[in-house]
Amino acid sequence: MNELRTFGGYVDRCVEHALTVLQPVAADVDLVVDDDIEVHLFRQSWPDTACGWPGIAGQAFTSAYTVVVLGPCSDAVVYLGRPAYYLPPAEARGQQTRPGPSSAKRDKFYAALNARTMPRVADCGSVGCRRF
Repeated sequence: MNELRTFGGYVDRCVEHALTVLQPVAADVDLVVDDDIEVHLFRQSWPDTACGWPGIAGQAFTSAYTVVVLGPCSDAVVYLGRPAYYLPPAEARGQQTRPGPSSAKRDKFYAALNARTMPRVADCGSVGCRRF
C-alpha cells in the first residue's frame, strides 16, 4: 500500500509541476487545469543506472517509470524521475517565445512516446525538446 501512495505521489508531483510549465489554450488565460492535460506513465528500460541522465552510473540494465504530460497547445513535459525536458508548442506565442520544433522532430517525439522509448536527456534535442 505504501508503494502505491509513493507512486501516486510521484505522478501527482509531475502533474503539479507540469501545470506550471505548460502553456494555456488561450493567451488571456493564465493557467492550465487538470482537464486540459493528458498523462502517460510507463516503465522504460535504460542501459545503466542513470536512467537517462548524464553522468557516472553503474553498468546494469535498469527499469524506471517515465511520465509524459501533454498540454493543450501540443507542448509536453517529460519526467525521468524528475523534470527532464520540455517540448515547446508548435507555434510561438508572443515575442518572448521561440518557435517550436519542426513537424519532423515533433513526429519523432510522438513516435518515441507511442513506442514508450523516450530519449536520454542528452539526446532530447533530436525530438525537438529543450532540457530543463
